[in-house]
Amino acid sequence: MWFICSETGTVLKYFLFFFILLIIPSCKDDPIAPPDNTQQKKDTVTVSVEDATLRSVTINIKTTNYNPPAWINLYRVVGPYQNVIARYPANVSDTSIYDDNAGLGLTINYLYKYYAALTDSSGKIKDTSPTVEARTLDTTSSNYTWELISVGEFTSELKGVWGSSDNDMWVFGGVYIDNKFYGGIHWDGYKWDFDSTVGGNAAHGFSKDNIWVCGGGVFNYDGTSWKRYEQLSGIGPKISIWGSSSNDIYVGIEFAPKLYHWDGQQRTEVLSENDRLFYDIAGFSATEVYALASRTANVEDRIYFFDGSTWSISKETGIAGIPGNIIGPNYSIWVKNSNEIYVAGRRIYKRINNIWSGGDFIPSSDIIKIRGTNSNNIVAMSANGSIYHYNGSTWKLIHTRETFYVLWGLFVTENKIYCVGYDTYNAKILIGTKQ
Repeated sequence: MWFICSETGTVLKYFLFFFILLIIPSCKDDPIAPPDNTQQKKDTVTVSVEDATLRSVTINIKTTNYNPPAWINLYRVVGPYQNVIARYPANVSDTSIYDDNAGLGLTINYLYKYYAALTDSSGKIKDTSPTVEARTLDTTSSNYTWELISVGEFTSELKGVWGSSDNDMWVFGGVYIDNKFYGGIHWDGYKWDFDSTVGGNAAHGFSKDNIWVCGGGVFNYDGTSWKRYEQLSGIGPKISIWGSSSNDIYVGIEFAPKLYHWDGQQRTEVLSENDRLFYDIAGFSATEVYALASRTANVEDRIYFFDGSTWSISKETGIAGIPGNIIGPNYSIWVKNSNEIYVAGRRIYKRINNIWSGGDFIPSSDIIKIRGTNSNNIVAMSANGSIYHYNGSTWKLIHTRETFYVLWGLFVTENKIYCVGYDTYNAKILIGTKQ
């Protein structure tokens, strides 16, 4: 409300205006204090068990590094004793340490404990992780009993096999019964059921409701029916298949040295060789894929590696007798994880912690497939019916054929071995059961 007289109205207006300006600041809240940045964040370190074999343990370590410089010490605990097995700067925020007791090997089937300490440059401990336990593997049995099943009529053959369990096993190829073609046969734990809507040379799956098969075409099973993918089917017969998901599938061509990728929408040629065929593909994830390119009866093979963005040559085979060298021909590759890879053909090799070894074991005939479930349960199969089992310590011949037939496909579970092939008269399913 304004109180104005004729003579002094203007003066009173200005007086009240400036009075209001003076009292307005006194009505404001106190200003917010700026954040206190003097308190430092606390650095932490954690450990987890990434893998264990018979003679090694891999430990993953994660740490923060808000207050450098700092160091990580990883300890192995055995009874009352603890030893530092690795020490490195804390600016490495996420890494894995491979412990094989400096090449001497850990004790088989033994419980080890690990923890990490984060220290400053003077050695003062800033944080200590909880202790984790890891038991090394034990050897497994190499004793199997065998059942040979004959299926179909003249010219029948089986080449691919994959299953989600021993009660859900598929075998693939071409089987003729009463002049009718069946490309897939399914075992449900009780009986074999025949399917005429699929067929192929190789198979890879993710679950009982997501299986991929390649041969003349490429097929996917959704738990109910098989679907043919025309974009992948029109590039010639295929001999190998692997993927990390249905949107990340690789196939190798049988009569052309090419590797194709399927991203769920389209196919892309990702690798091409002069004369080496991509006999096998294996991987651990979408960013760790291996493709084996080989020539029959030739020592010079190539192992390609895909890191999620680029393909490169991981290993070229060469002259025997040189440490770290492997020689061909090699026809199959199996990947357990980033630290453990097996390649087989004329000999059997393994790469542990980026170091290739082996080759001293020479099978009676070239290995055409190698598969496994763990470091102590690996199977290598020759076309002539010779089958070898690795129990984590030694390779052992566990099967030889009594009559003529050719084996082509291999799949391994914890307690069984599934092989498929053919002879002159019909298709063959060979099943080994661990005792």
